[in-house]
Amino acid sequence: MKSNIKNFFTIGFLLTCIIHYSPSLVYADSCQSAKELLKQAEVSDGEAQKRLYINATKLCPTLLEAHYNLGVYYFDNKDFDNAIKCFNDALKIKNYETVFIALGKAYFEKGDCQKALEYYQDAIMKSPRSVKARQGIALCKWKDGEINAAISVLKEALKIDENDYITLFNLGQLEESNKNNIEAKEYYKRSIEKNDMFYKSYKRLGVLLYNDHNFSEAKTYLQSSVALESKDSESYYILAKIYEQENNEEKAILNFKRASEFDANNKSFAFSLATSLLRSNHQESAMSFLLEKEKLLSNDYKYYSLLGVALMELGKYSEAEENFKKSLKINPLSSETHNNLGVLYKRLLRQDEAKKSFEKSLSIDSNNKEARKNLESL
Repeated sequence: MKSNIKNFFTIGFLLTCIIHYSPSLVYADSCQSAKELLKQAEVSDGEAQKRLYINATKLCPTLLEAHYNLGVYYFDNKDFDNAIKCFNDALKIKNYETVFIALGKAYFEKGDCQKALEYYQDAIMKSPRSVKARQGIALCKWKDGEINAAISVLKEALKIDENDYITLFNLGQLEESNKNNIEAKEYYKRSIEKNDMFYKSYKRLGVLLYNDHNFSEAKTYLQSSVALESKDSESYYILAKIYEQENNEEKAILNFKRASEFDANNKSFAFSLATSLLRSNHQESAMSFLLEKEKLLSNDYKYYSLLGVALMELGKYSEAEENFKKSLKINPLSSETHNNLGVLYKRLLRQDEAKKSFEKSLSIDSNNKEARKNLESL
């Protein structure tokens, strides 16, 4: 009988425990499941990744990482309003420096520097030696035109961590904006010393060296840039310009192609590739490329002028003349297009029209050597 009573109370105690503590046990299980979803999200992308983060926030509303990671997802996809909402949800759980900085970045991207500065200052209040918060403050100062103030903030950050390559890179950019290219190059070099895998430092240093006409050294840094970031269109473009200087047209074409491939909406890249193809007597390729880019380029007079040259070199004179005239309708003051039209008329033995075109070209630009040479050859 005593054994039965003891069992009865034991069972009653267990039932009481289950009744009182099962919600917390279920909640703990839910949070563990949410953490598993976060692990899955790490190896997912796109909508699948977003759904996993959202489900994790629902399973465990107090899991800071779930809200923060969802905010990062929205931030990376330029949905800054939703990013801010998620970061604020994370902040309600705990005041972390990282979350304050994330909010600062989101507001900065939205164009609200005042709000961004508030969160960066909150991050410094939380962590007085925060380098990343100071980097954010410097970007806000820079955006507001306070370049010297931005430099001061970054130098303060550098005193905290002299090995921070981002601080060094940003100082390089600011000095570049101030036209202090010697100082800028030194900061970029120091940034590379601290992190030789950060392609942007190689790129900016390469661009500055290119502008100094130090093509050999520029090429070395730009090649390092594209080795680290294979889709760095700007570095490919400058490399192509260097190969042009070296009269290596085939390598110039190859790099213009890569630049245009990785930045398909860049008109300068597209026009440079078309011009390089024509200069290398790849008329068919030039024509095909220009027709492919018609939607992007057809509101620019250079498009019709280059297409006209390709057609002319392929012996399609009527179509070439039509395109030269379209070009001049958009820009009647293109010395180059008048010269091209003159070359076409000369080939067609329409000497008077050729003479007028060459003379018109020279009246617009008296230094057009090609037009002068063509006129004298009539």
